[in-house]
Parts: sequence; C-alpha cells; structure tokens
Amino acid sequence: MAAIIAEKNAAGVGRGDPVEFSATGAGAPDTSRTDDLDFGPMDHSIAVCKAAAQSAGQGRCVKVRAYEACMKTRGYLTVLGQENPAGCWQPTWEPDVRKLLQ
Repeated sequence: MAAIIAEKNAAGVGRGDPVEFSATGAGAPDTSRTDDLDFGPMDHSIAVCKAAAQSAGQGRCVKVRAYEACMKTRGYLTVLGQENPAGCWQPTWEPDVRKLLQ
C-alpha cells in the first residue's frame, strides 16, 4: 500500500481526485518498457464497467456503486472524489483505502 501512496503523490493526485489502482496488477501496463505503456486493458475495464453501471438501475448511488463493484471484480479499486454522491452507502473497504490515500 505504501507504493500506491507514493505513486499517487508522484502523480500529483489531489485529495478530491478520483483514484484507481490495481491491487493485483490486473490490466497493468508493462512498466519495464517505458516507451510502450499500454493502458488498453484498464481502459477496456473502465468502458465495460461504465456500461454496466449505466444499466444497473435508477439513481446515481446505484450507478456509482455498480461501477465500483464492476471494477473490483476486474482487480481494480476505485475511490471517487467529488463524483461520489453524498448520502450514498459505501463499500466496507472504502474508508480504509481513503485513510491510506490521505
């Protein structure tokens, strides 16, 4: 987790910015070839999960949580910033991840 925080800080991600990372390396680019970074697998996961969220049901809370759940099944944790609707429930793991990201 410390590597994730260091990576977040190096990328200049602000406190309110959404953060996505893979705990398992799912769809991660081969960082040994810095001239050929391929985010295609992650981009594909995002597109698939956005579509799943849109068809998940009514309400922003349902759509946001469906997106997070979909991304988690693909090996990614998604922690939203301002996009996270107030008054929505949150996954049990989210408060712990938010603490690590502060």
